[in-house]
Amino acid sequence: MSISNTKISHLGDSSIVVKFSDKINPEDNDKVYSFYKFITEKNYSFVKDIIPTYNSVSIEYLQDEKTFFEIKELLMSLIEKLGDKKFEYEKKIINIPVKYGGKYGPDINFVADHCKISRKKLVELHTGVDYRVYMIGFSPGFPYLGGMNSQIECPRLKKPRINVPAGSVGIAEKQTGIYPIDSPGGWQIIGKTFLTLFDISNEIPSLIAPGNIIRFRED
Repeated sequence: MSISNTKISHLGDSSIVVKFSDKINPEDNDKVYSFYKFITEKNYSFVKDIIPTYNSVSIEYLQDEKTFFEIKELLMSLIEKLGDKKFEYEKKIINIPVKYGGKYGPDINFVADHCKISRKKLVELHTGVDYRVYMIGFSPGFPYLGGMNSQIECPRLKKPRINVPAGSVGIAEKQTGIYPIDSPGGWQIIGKTFLTLFDISNEIPSLIAPGNIIRFRED
């Protein structure tokens, strides 16, 4: 991991962003989680929160303990120390059974028409690839997935729904994802899984973690 390819910048008054790339790919996402794990284990007193994304890590800090420039210098040193150490994660494959269409996928016809394909072909394309989990965000346990076939890209809803049921599988632009809890949302809903993706009573609430591989299958 080279500091020469890494950008460190302000984000508001008390946050700093470490950006490893402008791209979205598994290699750069591994760098994100290598650094995230590395700095989390340091347990610095000035750090309030650490947020990993596709290709960057945001750090919210206490201004009365460290300045931006002090933290930037420290982070540069940590990146150099980390070197080529890889993010070690459980290479877990999670199969997600999905009921496509009907009352579970109210937008499936729109997506198929937009993409100029049949519903059957849409399901084939959606289930035909492995999806890497790049990050968890938006709502607790919501997985942002990479690898969707470009043939099924479609726009978001013009007007977001007030409530999208837990388990809903959606598409928005270049992404597909699963709503782990009931929440507002603007993705085109094509199906639903009855797996529980997020349960606060579990020791590990989220079924899905960064680095996992998701495989959708028609139920």
